[in-house]
Amino acid sequence: MQKNIFIFLALATFSGCATYNEKPIDLREDATPTAENSSETFPKTLGFEDALQAGLVLNFELNKARAQYALSKDVEKESGWWKDPSLSLEGVRQYDPSWQTNLAGGLAFTIPVTGLPGLEKEVAAHYREADYWKLVGAETDFRERLENDFSALAAIRQKISLARKRFSELENEVRQMDVLAQNGETAPAKHQTVSARRSAIATELQKLRADEIAQKLAIAEQIGIHPSVAGKIDFATAPATEIPENVSAPSAENLLALPKIREQLASYAASESELKTEIRRQYPEITLSPGFERDGDSDSTKMFSLGIGIDLPIWNRNRRAIAAAGGNREIKRIETIQLWRERFSPCANSKNAKHSRANTASRKRNLQKPERKIPSKSRARSNSAKRICPTFPKHARKRILRKRISQIPFSNCAKSRQNFARCPHVANFPTFPRNKKRLSKTQKIQQKFSKT
Repeated sequence: MQKNIFIFLALATFSGCATYNEKPIDLREDATPTAENSSETFPKTLGFEDALQAGLVLNFELNKARAQYALSKDVEKESGWWKDPSLSLEGVRQYDPSWQTNLAGGLAFTIPVTGLPGLEKEVAAHYREADYWKLVGAETDFRERLENDFSALAAIRQKISLARKRFSELENEVRQMDVLAQNGETAPAKHQTVSARRSAIATELQKLRADEIAQKLAIAEQIGIHPSVAGKIDFATAPATEIPENVSAPSAENLLALPKIREQLASYAASESELKTEIRRQYPEITLSPGFERDGDSDSTKMFSLGIGIDLPIWNRNRRAIAAAGGNREIKRIETIQLWRERFSPCANSKNAKHSRANTASRKRNLQKPERKIPSKSRARSNSAKRICPTFPKHARKRILRKRISQIPFSNCAKSRQNFARCPHVANFPTFPRNKKRLSKTQKIQQKFSKT
């Protein structure tokens, strides 16, 4: 009877354990188009909204983010459990004339007086929140990228339309040139020029068509459509007819509601809870060990016992895990502050807006100014000398003006001296000959010998 009871307890205990199910990967099978990713699933023409809905289901990055979020939800659901109890059985047989057999059994379980299960569930909840906002941010970024790709495809198609129109005009012009050339009414050079323009437009048109195909493949890859199916689908685009209105600067409350900021804040809260959990782990838990003992030969001899045990935090004290959790919290703190400063800081936004407003105002002022004529060299030099003379010291003015006069071309020396004569500091300056040339040492020696 006792043996059957032990077998039943063992089966009941192990029946709730999870089992392993193998799930191998077949690359050839998994890489082929499935039912949801086949040509029959999509229409021949796919608009932006339909492409967005398909991408939210088929995009690999979004599916990976959803899998991570599902993992975090499962971890949060299974967190917070107590440690499993332990069961011990012991049999002792005495080798004496009585051959007495003693049986003993014990059960030990830990009472989490430090609150570790609750803290572990709190950490898992923070990670689940961070993965949720990461998924929301990934979906937002996917929509933005898809809009940019559709806009780029619309721009390429608009360029193709303009290039075709220009190519047809040049073809008509070439036909007219052919007729005129046969009658001898135009020059061959003009005919060659028009033909070269037509060839250049034809080359540009081929390049634009290649860009259109590449952009369509990029959109298909962004959505998650198999490359063998992407060539059978046409993406409908409409060129933008209106310029979007200016958006006012967001407030701090709006910035705190952004998915990326909330994800980073949730990660920082998880690191805080992890550090708190590791600090709690250094304190001991209480272990209760109730026991039962019975003599084999005497039914009246039965003993019950109760043991209490704790771990003494003397050497280990969970130092390594506490240090790692503290460093991780500091890293998350720096990342959060840096993200706010780089992208969402109100000071940075106001500073950039201030600079942009100042640049816009300066450009408007420059456009309103009348066009000024470029002064002549002599007038510019005389004006610069007049500006220097009243402000610089006397010796500095003389040195600067002497250097500037020496650099004036000899053809304008007379006119420049008349302009500089108004300055009192130029009155005693030496004059320079009209066509004097500076000779090198070799030329001076040759000139000397030629005179002798």
